[in-house]
Amino acid sequence: MTYQITPLGGFGEIGANMVAFESKDAGFIIDCGLLFPYEEAFDINYLIPSFDHLDPKKFLTLVITHAHEDHIGAIVHVVKWNPRIVIYASSFAQNLILRRLKEVQLSVKMQDLNHLDQITIGESQSEWVIRPISVNHSIPQPFGILVTSSYLNIAIYYCSDFKSFPENVNREDSLLLKKLMAPFKRRLALIDSTNILNDRATGQEEDLLPELENVIQTPGCLLFTLFTSNIERLNTLFRLAKKHDRQIVAMGRSVHNSLLAAIEVGIAHFAETDYIDADSIEHFSRERLLFIVAGCQGDFLSALRRVSYGEDTKVKLGPGDRVVFSSRVIPGNEDKITRMYNKITLQGAEVITADDKLIHCSGHPGKPDIIKLINHNDFTDYIPVHGESLFLKRHEQFVNKHYPNIKTYLVNNGQKITLKPEQITIDANEFWKEPIIIHGKGIELERSQVSQRRKIAAMGSMYLSVFNKDQHWILDFYGLPLNLELQKTIWIDKLKDLLEFEMKGKSTADKAEFLRIKLRQLAGMELGYRPLSFVHFM
Repeated sequence: MTYQITPLGGFGEIGANMVAFESKDAGFIIDCGLLFPYEEAFDINYLIPSFDHLDPKKFLTLVITHAHEDHIGAIVHVVKWNPRIVIYASSFAQNLILRRLKEVQLSVKMQDLNHLDQITIGESQSEWVIRPISVNHSIPQPFGILVTSSYLNIAIYYCSDFKSFPENVNREDSLLLKKLMAPFKRRLALIDSTNILNDRATGQEEDLLPELENVIQTPGCLLFTLFTSNIERLNTLFRLAKKHDRQIVAMGRSVHNSLLAAIEVGIAHFAETDYIDADSIEHFSRERLLFIVAGCQGDFLSALRRVSYGEDTKVKLGPGDRVVFSSRVIPGNEDKITRMYNKITLQGAEVITADDKLIHCSGHPGKPDIIKLINHNDFTDYIPVHGESLFLKRHEQFVNKHYPNIKTYLVNNGQKITLKPEQITIDANEFWKEPIIIHGKGIELERSQVSQRRKIAAMGSMYLSVFNKDQHWILDFYGLPLNLELQKTIWIDKLKDLLEFEMKGKSTADKAEFLRIKLRQLAGMELGYRPLSFVHFM
């Protein structure tokens, strides 16, 4: 009997996390995240893993580890693919998922996911047993997922996002994980690689309190941006704002959604009456305002980007204002965020980042945290997950160096992990479809069309319309130097002569292709490059 684990995303990139577990007659998926594009152009909103090759009759269960976008951002697409799927998630994750589905008028069956709940997938020999185990991360109610199979005599601990508490706080859960895995001959760990380059242990939220308070009590208008799902930090900001007589202003859809979700599931230390939106700021002294603004990664449509670029109609930056980035830069977003820093500075405001002050701590484990996790447990096999290819490789090397008795595997998206009672093997030939590009209203955009958009953006385009009835020709340029307009009449005359001399009696299709090529040649001689050309006979 074949058991397989197939990473569909998150193995070689930070984002698009999605892993499929399957046996002959049963299967389930852990997470379904999105990947933000490295390019802002071409109206690309995000990318999602390609999962339509999975059998929707087999994969009827989706388990959500936590509610970050790189773990739930593809939820709408999964529900459209398989409306019968049942989603297991924490109350906080459910709240955010249901908001997302409501926006597009979709519904799905949801089940509560709580610490140590037991979910059984499949029957008899082929069954999987799933248990969520609470971990610490930068969002409420995150889980590592323990998957066991009696037939395989294996326990698999999948923990893609976590950071360790001090030992005296999480020792009970660490011992519990070891106890649950102990009866199984093979104990496979799939562990977070995001911070594997960090030699220091990851800090805790309480470590940030002195610097956050220092920033908030300093006079002047403040704009805070952060990962808005970090409810613990939001609770801190609300508490400090109240202490220092500041009015919280929420800006951006993700901020409002996170605040409301936290209130509705009972984990917020604030109420709806404790914050306002930007429409009401004229009733307060600017010096008292503390804005919590969405868009810490420079998202193209975010509130922070609008403010940074001076495009927001209600909030304008100026001297004396401070913009506080209580977040870290996700790899790939460096250029976007640097541009925002510069735009903010040009408006006279001050930029404060986590490099300047201790105002952010990661939600991912550094090397000492990985060591603590391994020391608390007795893994026999180990696969690095959740990271770019460099991170996965460094993670594997790190474990090999410190734990030579643990067998490690380096796995990329699409490479099947095949499980048998006596062995674990990684398929050398990966079957992996590139992520699906989503733009506009959640519509898939084929890669060939992105390539065409890139060419148009890079080289411009020309459109020649030939009206057969009166032999009237119109030539239009887009994205080309304006002085090229002077060439229109000359080029049209040349093209008419060439068409009459070389293509007399040919089909309309042949004539159109001939003109397209000649038009590009004329542009190439003038510009040194050949814009895209389109010819239509009307």
